[in-house]
Amino acid sequence: MRIFALPYRASILVFLVSAILFFWAKWNQFPTNIHAWTQSDRIALAYCFVDNNLNLLKPCTYDLGTKEGVTPAGIPIAEYISAVFMKFFGKSLGILQLIHMLFFGMALYFLERLTKLIKIEEIGRLAVLSLFAFSPTLIYYADGILTSVPSLSLFFGGVLFTVASQSKKKIGASHILSAALFFLAICNRWSFFLPVAAVLASLIFIKFKKLESTQWIELFPAIIAVGLSLLVYWHDRVLAAEYGSAFLSTGMQAADLEEFVEIIKRSFANWSGHWMSRIQVIWLLLMFTTSMWQSKKPVARQPLFQYLVPFSFLAGFAYTIVMVKQFENHDYYFIDAFYPFLILLAIGFYPVFREKHKNMHKWFGILTGISILFWVLQAKEVEAKRDASGLWNKVEMSYRDFQGAEVFLDHENVKADEVLLIPNSYTTNIPHLLTGRKGHALVDTDSTNLDSVLNLYYDYALIQNRYLQEEVLEVCPSIAARLTRVADNGLLSLYVKSNSTNTTEQFLGIDGEMKSEEREDSVAVSGEEFAFVRSILTGGKSMHAFLEFDLKSKIQADLSLSMKSGENKWRYDLDYGIEASGKNEIYLSWPKGTEEIEFFIFNPNKSELELSNYRIRIY
Repeated sequence: MRIFALPYRASILVFLVSAILFFWAKWNQFPTNIHAWTQSDRIALAYCFVDNNLNLLKPCTYDLGTKEGVTPAGIPIAEYISAVFMKFFGKSLGILQLIHMLFFGMALYFLERLTKLIKIEEIGRLAVLSLFAFSPTLIYYADGILTSVPSLSLFFGGVLFTVASQSKKKIGASHILSAALFFLAICNRWSFFLPVAAVLASLIFIKFKKLESTQWIELFPAIIAVGLSLLVYWHDRVLAAEYGSAFLSTGMQAADLEEFVEIIKRSFANWSGHWMSRIQVIWLLLMFTTSMWQSKKPVARQPLFQYLVPFSFLAGFAYTIVMVKQFENHDYYFIDAFYPFLILLAIGFYPVFREKHKNMHKWFGILTGISILFWVLQAKEVEAKRDASGLWNKVEMSYRDFQGAEVFLDHENVKADEVLLIPNSYTTNIPHLLTGRKGHALVDTDSTNLDSVLNLYYDYALIQNRYLQEEVLEVCPSIAARLTRVADNGLLSLYVKSNSTNTTEQFLGIDGEMKSEEREDSVAVSGEEFAFVRSILTGGKSMHAFLEFDLKSKIQADLSLSMKSGENKWRYDLDYGIEASGKNEIYLSWPKGTEEIEFFIFNPNKSELELSNYRIRIY
């Protein structure tokens, strides 16, 4: 059949498997799990380009932690291309995800062309592409929103055209494409300056070693890319001086060797099975050993890779030294540091099987095919773990609360250009993206931070009801006299700045008469996982309540109060005692129009509890 004669069937196959198993499963889903903060920043960049008429020189986000939200961001190529399409079709997360998916597909295309260029057989090409596509961390961010994946794709394109341009005596299309792709890779993600520098160092090394008839013109693409990127970097520093920066722009080195080693240990403990699966690591070791065993020493398939592989490792190690403090909690730094090295290692040192090793050729191919199947399964398994969520995930809960925020604010006549203050945002941009308005996002709400942001300029404060009592009012009691409530949809409360004499109840939205009340002196609670289950009917007219009870536990208990209303869920941490009572008065809120609420104490350790003086007041 004609389809089996396609020149790039390995990249098509891997792309289709990735699209069906990974991209489709997360299509148009807002990032709310690992590093949702970083991913939402990239979404905000795209949306802001739409807002500022595609002004590439003034990238911005919705968070006003910088002046006007403007921040240096190099040339965020995927976000900018997405914004161009959004100008015609409207703001859409799906468009940004589609562009990221196309960059991912482009990387597969570049890699297959590169592997064919240096004469790697088809099973080897499939292995290299699968190693790239089904590394758990990389596919997680490829089907999400992260700038490292487009830069990696652009970098491999630059390497492809660098190899293609070798031995050419005049500047041609391959030189220009190589320079352009390296330039965009660096400016899209500054850490790729080092892998491109490794390419340049390799070419210079080959030239002065006179290992082949290298032309000076071969150095042109990398030199041009590095030189032009320095101009963009200078522009970023000018922006940072005038507006500030929303992104990290300084080194994060360890204080000494001991701290460096400890951070690396913790990083491996956190992410080793995520960076690459163990079977991928074993396959890489086996591949390199097989290649070296046949030649009695490490010999690359193409002279450039003989030096580019070790230089790219040194580049990654240098980046690790400079940014090591980020590795422990930011798994994607490994993409920037070592994925260029690992993929180039697989390409450059994929075994050249000699005539007398036909059996090894056959069995290595079979083993590689089986390994690829396990890579896919393990990548899917790790992604499922990373995407697991629950009431403990405050980013996910905030996303749910803010989903209808833009409609709510429009209904309350809050103008699109008015500034919002959002405590307990948990990310810098997700709440603002969902409100469609810029403002100040307070990620870490403590008394000092909250008191500080209350003095900033803003038109309205928008606060999640589920955190209103415990993480706002109790943290900063003076807030009740500094904000006046003007609206409430049961999930979010809208305030204006004012000096007021509001009571705590008025701040919480309880300024009317109590509609109903339930009391009970004591409730028997045995060792059950879901203890003290109750339902209350509100008739759709109430949105707020106070739940009071005393709780006693003979052992230290891990308890929380959960509440459910349709698709909406809440979780509150409880005070508990060891052979002593803990008094609880918890503010509850739910969407307007809700008919029935169910709430219960979650008791996962099945501790023996005593609950008394139960009372619920519904307003």
